[in-house]
Amino acid sequence: MKMIKCIASDLDGTLLYKGLLSENNKKAIQMIQEKGIEFIIATGRDFSQTKHLFDEFGFSCDSILLNGTCFINSKLEVEFTIGLEKESVRQACELVLNKGLGIMFYTKDKVVCFKNKALVCEDFSAALFEYSKDIVTYEFYEAIEEYHDLDEMMAQGPLSCEIMSRNGELVEEVKEELKKIEGIDVTSSIPKEIEFTSIHASKGKALQKVCELKGYKQDEVVVFGDGGNDISLFECFDRAYAMGNADPVIKKVAKHTCLNCEEDGFYHKVMELLEEDNG
Repeated sequence: MKMIKCIASDLDGTLLYKGLLSENNKKAIQMIQEKGIEFIIATGRDFSQTKHLFDEFGFSCDSILLNGTCFINSKLEVEFTIGLEKESVRQACELVLNKGLGIMFYTKDKVVCFKNKALVCEDFSAALFEYSKDIVTYEFYEAIEEYHDLDEMMAQGPLSCEIMSRNGELVEEVKEELKKIEGIDVTSSIPKEIEFTSIHASKGKALQKVCELKGYKQDEVVVFGDGGNDISLFECFDRAYAMGNADPVIKKVAKHTCLNCEEDGFYHKVMELLEEDNG
């Protein structure tokens, strides 16, 4: 087994438990970086939802954002993005709106929606609160820009889409319909939620590109995740660990598992791997 040169981790449900970074996981990140191993975040979150972590938890690193559609370096500079195609977005918007759901898109620096901002905010806040009791701030909703012209919205550079609802059956129905649209890759991070990106973007593909740029080989990289949007990481890298709290379907794709996020599974596995490297 080759020495580890890079460790990449999902955030929510993997590194963060209920949005918080434990002291153990913070210690693990510090040890990774002190040993000269690259640490990279790979998340479905956007820049605004990630930047504050560096301020709060006192570390910096490269980040794969929005499920692989945007890569920023530790200086918070955008290195590359992979956007959605207009026709795919048009078909998705038509489908989702006809089903009575709101549809929201993330760009590299803001959040936009195509029509019905009020519905987007209602669906998003209700589903998220039901899942994790998290309350999204008023400022987040206020900042969402609403567009009624598709060309104007596309000019903002949408990278990733998110759809939520308390109606789980409707979400699953829409998810299956979205999978029929060419040019997009459809996943979910949490229940009653849908995400999609360009078919050319995923966490796994983005990390492969980053590793190629940095000169890391596949077997020098370790990845951690727990959600449907982490499957591409598990498919692209053999040294892959699914958290104990991950869905059984997701665990089957990963080559290995570790303890639950709540039990600091990331920390314990990283300590074990670093000890093996030293041995």
